[in-house]
Amino acid sequence: MNGSMFKSLSLAVLAAVLIQGTPAAWGQESTMEPPVEEEVMPMIDPEVLANSYLQDNNGNEVLDIVAFGDSITRGVGDFISPDSFVEETQRNVSGEAGYPLRIETLLNVSVSNSGEPGEELVGRGVHRFAATIPALHPDVVIISEGANDAIFLESSVAVFRGTQTMVNIAYAIGAQPVLATIPPSCCDRAGRNQFVDSYNREFHSLAAANGLPLADVNKAFKNICGGTNCYLLNRPEGLHPNIEGYDVIGENVIATLLKINLFAPDGPQALEAALNLPEGSVVTVPDPEPVQ
Repeated sequence: MNGSMFKSLSLAVLAAVLIQGTPAAWGQESTMEPPVEEEVMPMIDPEVLANSYLQDNNGNEVLDIVAFGDSITRGVGDFISPDSFVEETQRNVSGEAGYPLRIETLLNVSVSNSGEPGEELVGRGVHRFAATIPALHPDVVIISEGANDAIFLESSVAVFRGTQTMVNIAYAIGAQPVLATIPPSCCDRAGRNQFVDSYNREFHSLAAANGLPLADVNKAFKNICGGTNCYLLNRPEGLHPNIEGYDVIGENVIATLLKINLFAPDGPQALEAALNLPEGSVVTVPDPEPVQ
């Protein structure tokens, strides 16, 4: 996966983040120094942008995006090579960034990373969403949580209800909610997939019932590395994505925000064209075409 679009555009940004930390949240002054090498940001196709979910819904003339979730949103395990042996991923690694940094880099927008490691969606996740998100007045809120609920064998019905509550809150404050499925687990955590899959089915049902955009991260991982030893995850830990896994999450969330179906035969090419990226930058594998 040497040609992933995030790697090709933002190695300098990654270096700066590793040294200085993640971008500041809203209302905080950033202490990050600009990278030494000038970064050329992609130019988004104006027509694609106009028809996307990236709209100023709160009317403040600034695009405010919040990414809400757990450690996978926070970026635990990021910057680790797929070739590394990782028995347990540390939560407080300097430079955690995850897919929100990919959105910032490739779309040149500010994203507030509201990922809380170890949090379950049912209970604390819903309460934290209700207590914090309305005050941020986001235009778009990306919701991706539930990986920790699988550890405690939480019912899919409870996950459905909790996520629907978050969606209702987002609508009530005038924000556009976007759902993202949970990546599959592997190796030491492969036994959780029964619950992960059941939660993801509920997210699909919620998206259909509410007319919501959904980034199918789980499907993207399976299309790229189906099986029980996915190189997009830190192994043998098998829960948190590595640097390439977060690249895949990022491109799928970005495609969803831009209303591009990455699983269509020409999906990767459409995203590359929208972002003015070189051919082969997008690594998500489209669905196989039906046999005639």
